[in-house]
Amino acid sequence: MNRIALEIDRNLEILLREYYEYDFINTVNYEVHDILKEDITLLIMDDSDKNAELRLKLLKKYNIKVLFLSSDFDIQILRKYIRENLIFDFLKKKDYQLIEEIMGFITTQNNAKNKLFIDTSSMKVLVEPHDILYISYSKVIRKSVIKTSDQEYFTARHLFEIEGLLSRFSEFVRIERSNIVNMNRISGINFKEEMLIFDNNEILQLSRRILKKLETFWINSEDVIKL
Repeated sequence: MNRIALEIDRNLEILLREYYEYDFINTVNYEVHDILKEDITLLIMDDSDKNAELRLKLLKKYNIKVLFLSSDFDIQILRKYIRENLIFDFLKKKDYQLIEEIMGFITTQNNAKNKLFIDTSSMKVLVEPHDILYISYSKVIRKSVIKTSDQEYFTARHLFEIEGLLSRFSEFVRIERSNIVNMNRISGINFKEEMLIFDNNEILQLSRRILKKLETFWINSEDVIKL
């Protein structure tokens, strides 16, 4: 079921909850990075927030889609929001029935996204999710490192941001604070050498404790028979 964040006045929230069967969550008091953890499809905001533009700018940094509802449109403000990519779409509050149409469009759009766009300081590339082995955070260079079968890409995005953006891909699991692993690319775990082995023979050094934790995810991620 699609999950929708709400940052709207109470009466409108009650109306939407009665009209729709979506999984709604009120995120008015959430920090933006906490919203990412909720795996939402859309955030609906209205003009009751006096600091709406500031909030929208924060949400934009995390690629959160926002539907903006208003009683009386100020077309200049809305054009600015659209031009600066602060909102995905807008509606009059009385037209809330059209939310279902917008959700259908977003779902279709999301299903079409089969590649990941990596934007580094020096290059921009598209990669298949399957090509990624793991993503780690380097304290030395203070960047996240995206490791593919044959390349390394460095991005300024924090690991929790990347985790949120990859949330619709079930194969990516954050196994510890500094690592997100593609479970579909694991071929083995070597507890003696304390290493994770991928299907291209690439290795990732991890503690025995983390490897034991990962083993549970790995075994349960596929239909396997223990011998």
